[in-house]
Amino acid sequence: MIKKTHPMTARLLQDLKNTNMNEGSRKAAPTAFPKAPAQKSQKLSITLYKTDLEKIDAIYSLAASNGKRVSTSDVVKLALRSMAVSPNLLKTLDAIRAEDGRTTKS
Repeated sequence: MIKKTHPMTARLLQDLKNTNMNEGSRKAAPTAFPKAPAQKSQKLSITLYKTDLEKIDAIYSLAASNGKRVSTSDVVKLALRSMAVSPNLLKTLDAIRAEDGRTTKS
């Protein structure tokens, strides 16, 4: 029994076959940058409020106006790496927790 293949699947398979046949004729692109050392990363889930999202949008706009594209991950890293770790952070933490409204342990 011959199994019917969906037209889109058949097209994808043909494109893949054509790509594989052309792979041998392609030259490898020169490496522009050395490979970065392998670093472990951790995926996180965070809750952001309207004021946080507005700041993220402002950073996106600033980057775009200077010809750069940034991801949300870039924005979070930018914030973390550009802030000074000081007792003033505790005041900001209190404000964040007050906005959040949930009871959290100190």
